[in-house]
Amino acid sequence: MVTFKYNPKEKYLETFFIGKISPGEIIHYFNSLTKHSDLPMDLKILIDVSEGSLNFNPADLNYILEENIRMFRTYNSLKIALVTTNPIDTALAVIYSRLIELERYQFTVYCEIKTALQWLNEGASPCKFYPKTILSYMPHREHYHI
Repeated sequence: MVTFKYNPKEKYLETFFIGKISPGEIIHYFNSLTKHSDLPMDLKILIDVSEGSLNFNPADLNYILEENIRMFRTYNSLKIALVTTNPIDTALAVIYSRLIELERYQFTVYCEIKTALQWLNEGASPCKFYPKTILSYMPHREHYHI
């Protein structure tokens, strides 16, 4: 199940993925966002997957990407932080972030809501980038790196 609500005080869309989330549920979520004209045109989204998991494989990412690009046309910019501690979900999100390299679109993965919100609001990541690492989870840090 996907639920969401806009937080007007903090100025971001709070989204919760609960249970096993299929590609169809993600597409439905994207389509729902295009129907909300009350959302800001420069939209910040926090997706919390701590009570759920992504129930698909890497082959489904292209389908999700196509629908996300369609949704992206509705907004001036999108800044999305996905929060998960599941290594499989992290890997899928990192692969996805490499597929969707679009201007005015930012997507990153965090393991803590606090750090994700800091990035959404301030734009700075407190973590270093390790270019030689393909995918490493660093438990002493708050961010997943590539």
